[in-house]
Amino acid sequence: ETSKDIPNVNYKVEFVYLHQTAEYQTHNLKSLELVGMGDTVTVIEYGAFVNCKNLKEVIIPDSVTAIENAAFRGCSGLTEVVIPKGVVSIGSGAFKDATSLTSVQMEDSVETLYGDVFYGCSKLETVTLSNNIKLIPSYAFYECKKLSSINMPTALEEIEAHAFYGCEKLLEVIIPEGVTYIGAYAFEKCDILEKVVI
Repeated sequence: ETSKDIPNVNYKVEFVYLHQTAEYQTHNLKSLELVGMGDTVTVIEYGAFVNCKNLKEVIIPDSVTAIENAAFRGCSGLTEVVIPKGVVSIGSGAFKDATSLTSVQMEDSVETLYGDVFYGCSKLETVTLSNNIKLIPSYAFYECKKLSSINMPTALEEIEAHAFYGCEKLLEVIIPEGVTYIGAYAFEKCDILEKVVI
């Protein structure tokens, strides 16, 4: 059997690192629970689960400190993500084109987001960001057309270009007082945005 033929499973792994394309295009994978030996899984590496289109649930242990670039890109069946308290950084395009994703919650341990992180998550409605994030990177929520609710982190200093481009359902944005830079087109095509508090 090829990886594409793996039946529906509750998949557990016992590694320190999940390496590049660990389950690349495993289309039938539906549930993923990351369990390390003594909670030793610390990094989900580049492209580890890219295009696992049937993946609907991911349980990430507190031992994980980094979700790297494109780790869950194209996981179009994923509906909800909870980023646990151990995670410090989320890489570029980590959840790009997760087109069924509706909700993201992250603990305040997260300090760094990289560009395109939720790019094209067209059904994403609510996001709870870590209050320790200082920069919302370019294209972070690009074309998240249903995004209606997001908290701006209290530590926020910069919102880069195109960060919320095409967030058509966004009604209100409260910019924290520490923000010193908002990039070009950061809120372009937010067509019903009624209120920005600075």
